[in-house]
Amino acid sequence: MLSKIADYFIPISHQGHIEDRRAARLLVFTLGYSAIAECLSVLNAVYIHFTEAAYLLFAAGLFNLLVVFLFRQGLSLLICTNLCMSCHAVTWSLQSWWGGGLECPSTTAMFLLPTVTMLLTGKRNATFWLLVALSAPLFFYVYEHTFGQLPVRYDVSQKGMFLVGSILGEIIVVYIITLVFDQEKNRAISALIQKNDELLTTQAQLIQKEKMASLGELTAGIAHEIQNPLNFVNNFSDISIELFSELKDEKEKGDGRDEELEESLFRTLEHNLKKISHHGHRASNIVHGMLEHSRASTGELVLTDINALAEEYLRLAYHGQRAKDSTFNAMLTTSFDAKIPQVLVVPQDVGRVLLNLFHNAFYAVHQRRTHGNGSTTDTYQPKIWISTRLQAGKAPAIEIRVRDNGTGIPEAIQQKIFQPFFTTKPTGEGTGLGLSLSYEIITKGHGGNLFLTSVEGKGSEFVISLPVATV
Repeated sequence: MLSKIADYFIPISHQGHIEDRRAARLLVFTLGYSAIAECLSVLNAVYIHFTEAAYLLFAAGLFNLLVVFLFRQGLSLLICTNLCMSCHAVTWSLQSWWGGGLECPSTTAMFLLPTVTMLLTGKRNATFWLLVALSAPLFFYVYEHTFGQLPVRYDVSQKGMFLVGSILGEIIVVYIITLVFDQEKNRAISALIQKNDELLTTQAQLIQKEKMASLGELTAGIAHEIQNPLNFVNNFSDISIELFSELKDEKEKGDGRDEELEESLFRTLEHNLKKISHHGHRASNIVHGMLEHSRASTGELVLTDINALAEEYLRLAYHGQRAKDSTFNAMLTTSFDAKIPQVLVVPQDVGRVLLNLFHNAFYAVHQRRTHGNGSTTDTYQPKIWISTRLQAGKAPAIEIRVRDNGTGIPEAIQQKIFQPFFTTKPTGEGTGLGLSLSYEIITKGHGGNLFLTSVEGKGSEFVISLPVATV
């Protein structure tokens, strides 16, 4: 109920951000409880015949309520906080002046000013009110030692009631304010946890979407690749059936059969069966690679031939691009270091990184080919280079370079290129997760590095560095 009342006085400008809403609600509660406490203190002031304080407290209560309404109309939280603190500073200072100076509880109440201000607006504003709070008792101390004790304007016989009522009021106000602060803090933490869970869920969905998108692009290349071994299997199977028919005919001749011909047919059959087995396994490996790419990574490290992995994904990515645009052509240049040993990596993860880099390279050269970039589209030849190299030394590493002569990336945005959800592609053509996932796979998953060098209008180069000793 109280929260709904407080929310009514919070302006729209403070409804969005969790921290702004927390501070705004705390200000409303502080002003409301202060107004109620000051109005109740009027009764105590009347009881002890402290007439001046009664009028002052009643006016302060009304002023705090006025500040609440001003806050709802759009007055800033900082100004409203300072108005509230100024009201209390004036009220307590005058009460101390009329109530005996240092002996008056209102003098010590001044130290509530920086505490409450810290909760509402932070340490910078609180520092100012700390100086104000320190100046009040210092002033009364100097005054009393110079001019003597200040006169008391209330019934001295009721001094105990005045002290007890004032101190209890201060304790209750402090407790209520800190209680509300704790509640609002817990509310803010719960809201942040909920938002974080929602963001993690959304991120997981987008990551899966990115993986499925890359799988869709990969499928076209796989369809082309798998057709070749299937054609070999079918052709050698058909030939083998004919050879078996010839062997059968030759066997039926009895003693007149040609043994040399039979031996030749057997050798040809053996060769065909080996070819069928070889291309059958080739097709099986392609399907296995597709399944590995589509499923979530298990994180299992497997001894992998980096050169073969890079060559396979380059071919699949190229055929996938050709399937989307039959007019697309690019010169592919490979330079693989034969000295690179098999290394322990997560092949589907590294393959996903390579596939993403290849797709980006094809996209860049296609964009330059389509739209031109300082040269005629008729003379421009799209080119993609991929190379591997073993870096020797105390910390040996495998270096994989993917370079293109496409549109390049402007220097102003190169620092953002690995940030999640940042993309240079038009809306609907990219999620902005490809390079960020690739960077995470290489750096966090394999302890390596992923670098970019690019010149706008000339091309880009991505360099993957995988430490051999730690992968």
